[in-house]
Amino acid sequence: MLGLSYEQFRQIVLLPQGEFRKLLLSNSREKEDIFRNIFGTETIQNFQENLRVKARDLNKAYEEYGTRLDQSLINIEYDSEDELAEAIEKTDYEKILNLLAERIDKKNRVLTLKKQEISQFEQLERKNERWIQQLKEHQALKLKEKELSERSAEIQTFQKALIQNDQAREIKGEQDKLEELESERVKLTQQLEEKQKKLIQINEEHKHLLNEQRNSKEAESQLEVIREAIKQLEGERTLFEERDQLSEAIVKAEKEQKEVTVQIKSLEKNTETYTKDIQSLSVQLNELSTQRMHLEEKRKELVKIEEELHKNQQEKELFDKLLHLQDTLAQQLKKDQELSTQLHKSQKQYDQARQQYFGNLAGILALELVDEEACPVCGSVHHPHPAKRDEKAITKSELEAYERTKNKDQTACTQIMAEIKQTEQQINEQKALLGPFEGEYLEGLKEASNKEQKLKGSLQETQTAIRELENHISQEGQWRKYLETTQQMSQTNALNIQKEKMNQQILLEQIEKFAEDIRVIEKKLTHTSASKVERKMDEEKQTIKEIENKAVWIRENLNKKEIEQSQVTTSIEMLKEQQNQNEEKETKQKEIYEKKRQEHEMDQNYTDYLLEQGAVEAYQQQIKTYENEVSYTHQQLVKVEEELKVYGEDAPAVAELEEELEKIQALKNEAEDIREKIIRKTSRLENSHQEIQKNYESSKELLKPLAIYKELSEVANGSTNRTNRVSFERYVLSIYFSEILIAANQRFEKMTNHRFELVRREEKTKGGAADGLELNVFDRYSGLERSVRTLSGGETFKAALSLALGLSDIIQSQQGGVRVDTLFIDEGFGTLDADSLENAIETLMELQESGRLIGIISHVDELKDRIPARILVENKKEGSHARIEIK
Repeated sequence: MLGLSYEQFRQIVLLPQGEFRKLLLSNSREKEDIFRNIFGTETIQNFQENLRVKARDLNKAYEEYGTRLDQSLINIEYDSEDELAEAIEKTDYEKILNLLAERIDKKNRVLTLKKQEISQFEQLERKNERWIQQLKEHQALKLKEKELSERSAEIQTFQKALIQNDQAREIKGEQDKLEELESERVKLTQQLEEKQKKLIQINEEHKHLLNEQRNSKEAESQLEVIREAIKQLEGERTLFEERDQLSEAIVKAEKEQKEVTVQIKSLEKNTETYTKDIQSLSVQLNELSTQRMHLEEKRKELVKIEEELHKNQQEKELFDKLLHLQDTLAQQLKKDQELSTQLHKSQKQYDQARQQYFGNLAGILALELVDEEACPVCGSVHHPHPAKRDEKAITKSELEAYERTKNKDQTACTQIMAEIKQTEQQINEQKALLGPFEGEYLEGLKEASNKEQKLKGSLQETQTAIRELENHISQEGQWRKYLETTQQMSQTNALNIQKEKMNQQILLEQIEKFAEDIRVIEKKLTHTSASKVERKMDEEKQTIKEIENKAVWIRENLNKKEIEQSQVTTSIEMLKEQQNQNEEKETKQKEIYEKKRQEHEMDQNYTDYLLEQGAVEAYQQQIKTYENEVSYTHQQLVKVEEELKVYGEDAPAVAELEEELEKIQALKNEAEDIREKIIRKTSRLENSHQEIQKNYESSKELLKPLAIYKELSEVANGSTNRTNRVSFERYVLSIYFSEILIAANQRFEKMTNHRFELVRREEKTKGGAADGLELNVFDRYSGLERSVRTLSGGETFKAALSLALGLSDIIQSQQGGVRVDTLFIDEGFGTLDADSLENAIETLMELQESGRLIGIISHVDELKDRIPARILVENKKEGSHARIEIK
C-alpha cells in the first residue's frame, strides 16, 4: 500500500507532535517504561521481580513459622508464677523446649507408677472373676448332670432301633444277592439263544461265499486273453506317440525356417546401412581440409579481439581511477572547508582567551607581590593598592589548552591541503596517460564498459566456433577407424547371409522327411485317435482289477466266516457252562437267606425295621452327642471340684465375691481415669514440644537465605538508600540514557549556541520516590542547573527534537545493524524565533547530508521556503488535495 518493503519501513522514525516533549518532561518511572520497550530490559525487570517474589515468599514462610510458634505457645498450660511462664513471656524457645522436656519426663515417671498400680488391681480383678466363674460353673455342671440322667431311657430306645435296622439290612443284602443271581440266569438264557441264531446265519453266509468262489475261478481263466489285448493296444499307443513327435518336429522346423527368413532380411537391411555409413564417412573425411583453413582464420580473428579488449580494459581502468580520484578530491575539499571553519573557530576562541588573559595579567602578578620586594611593573617595594584578579578570568593553563587546540586544527588544515595537492597531481598524471578526451569521464567509463561487453561477446562467439572446429577436426582418426570397422562388418554380414540361406535349405529337407514318416505310421493304426486307445486300455485294466479284487474279497470273507463260526461255537459252550454255575450259586444263596432270617427271628415283614439314612444319621448323632456331653460334664465336674478344694470349706458366697469385685473395679477405673488425664496432658506437652522444635528449627534455617534474598531484592529493586533508591534496571537504563544525552547534546548545544546542555539530575527526589532518569538543563549563561520544565516553548522543542535525534542514534548503534534512514518530524517549529529556527534547520540539513531522509510536517512559512521538495495539502470545497512541488 505504501510502496515500501519491510526493511525500508522499519528504517523510518516519526517524531509526532508533542510526544517527545512528553518524554522530555516525564518522570523516571514513565521514562523507564518507554526505555524498557526500546532497549529490551524486560529480562532485568523479570530478574528483579523474581528476587522480590523469592524474598517475599521466604519472609512469608518465616512469618508463618512465627505464627505457628505463637499458636503452639498458646496451647501450653502453665501457672503465672511458673518458670515456663517467664520463658514464654521472653519467647526464649531454647529454655521453653528444655522446660517442656523436663515436664514430659516427670509426667512419664508418674505414668509408670500409675501403670503398676492398675496392674495390681487387674490381678485382684482376674482372681475374683476366676473364683466367681468356677462357683457358677460347678452349679451349672450339676444341673447338666441331672438333665443327662433323665435322657438315658430315650437314648437306649435309639440304640435298639439302630441294632434292628442293621439286622434287617443284613437280610435285605442277602435277598438282593439272590435276586441278582436270578436276573443273571435270565440274561444268560437270552444270550445263549442269540448266539445259536447267529451261528445258523454264519453257516448260511459261508455256503453262499463258496458258490461265489467257484464263479470267480471261471472269470480268472479269461485274464490272459485280456492281458494280450492290452499289449497290442500299448503298441498302437506307441505309434501315436511317434506320429505326435514327428508332427512337433515339423512345427519346430517350420518355426526355425521362418526365423531364418527373418534373420536373412535383417542382415540384408544391415548391408544397406553399412553402405550408407561408408559413403557418409568418405564425404566427411574429404571436407576436413576446408575446415582446417577456416580454423586458422578464426584463430587470427581471436588474437585481434583479445588485443582490442586488453586496450579497452586499460582505458576503462584509467576512467575508473580518475572518477575515484575526483570523489576523493571532493571529500578532501569538503573536509578542508570543515577544518577551516574549525580553525577559524579555535583561532577566535584562542584570541579571545589571550586577550582576556593579558587583560587580567596585572591581577595575576599582584598575587605574587611580596612586601619589601620590588614590583615587576613599577619597581615599588610598597604595595598599598594591588590590582584585583577577576575570579572568572581565564588561567594560563586554560590559555595553553586553547593554543594547543588551535595548533592542532592548523596542523590538520595544513595536512589536508597537502593531501589535496597530491590528489590533483595524481589526476593530472591519469589524464596524461588517457590522452586527449572531451566530455565527462563517467560517460567515457560507460562507453568503455559497453564496448567491453560487446568485445567479450565477440570473443566468446569466436572461442565457441574455434572449439567446434577443433572438435570436428579432432574426430578424423575416429572417423577413419569407424570407416574401417564398418567395412569389416559389411563383409561379415555378407558371409552370415550366405550361411543362413544354407540353413534354410536344410530345414526344408527335414520337413519333407518328417511328413513321409507320418504317412507310413498312419497306415499301421487301427484306431482313429490315441485317446480311444487309452480308453480301451483303461477298460481292459479295470476288468482285470475287478476280477482280481473279487477273488481276494471272497477269500478274505471265507476266512472271516470260518473264524466267526469258531468264535460263536466257543461262546455257546461258555454260556452253557455259566448257566450251570449260576444254578449252583442260586441254590446256595437261597439257603443263606433263610438262615439269616431265622437267626434274627424276622419274618417276611423284616423291612418294617429298616430306617431311612437320615433317621439313622440323626439317631447316631444324638447318641454320640449324648455320650460326649456325659463324658465332658463328668470331666469338668471333677476338675472344678478339685480347683474349689483350694479355697477350703470357708469359701465366700458368689454374692460376696461379686460385691468385692465391684469395689476393685471401681478403684481400677479411678486409677485409669487419672492415668488417661496424665497421658492427655503428656501428649499435649509432647505435641507442643515437637511443634515448637520443628517450627523453631525451620525458622532458623530460613534466616540466612531470607537475609540474602531480602538484601538482593532491595538492592536490585532500588528500595534501599544504599543504592540511592535506583533499581538495577534503572541503573542500566541510566547508562543508555547518558549515551542518549551525549548524542542529544551534540545537536542541542548547536541549536542553542552552546548555551544549554541536558544533564541527568543527581539529587534525590522528594518523598523517597524512585529516580535516576530525571532531567535537568545546565545553563552556561548562569552556570546553574535547573529543571527542563523551566525552558520556554521554543527551547523545549529544541530539547525534545535533540532528545529524539539522540535516541535514534543510540537505537541505531545499540540494535545490531538497525539503521534509521528516515525521520518525519511533526510540527513544533512555530515556537522558534528566527535564530533558533535557523539553528534547527542547519542541524536537520547536516542529518540530510549524512545520508538520512528528513521529512517535516509544518505550517511555518519560513520553514516551507527552505525546503526544496514539498507535498502541499490544500483544503477546498471538494475536499483535501495533495500535490508535490519541487523548486
